[in-house]
Amino acid sequence: AREYAGRLKVVKINTDESPRIAKAFRVQSIPMLVMIAEGRPVGMLQGAVSKEEIVKLVDEHVGGSVGPG
Repeated sequence: AREYAGRLKVVKINTDESPRIAKAFRVQSIPMLVMIAEGRPVGMLQGAVSKEEIVKLVDEHVGGSVGPG
């Protein structure tokens, strides 16, 4: 979130406390990252993934890589 400050908002949701949101996004594995652009899901990663995979997904929709760190 810090590396994309001003270009990306990161929100963490507890699926136990928000089961309707978990159901709406069909959460089957935790952790799960959903990329939303213009109010619609545009990408998703499930399970343990590398920072490089997250950066790739984010850069596809935000643009401009900050690179692994």
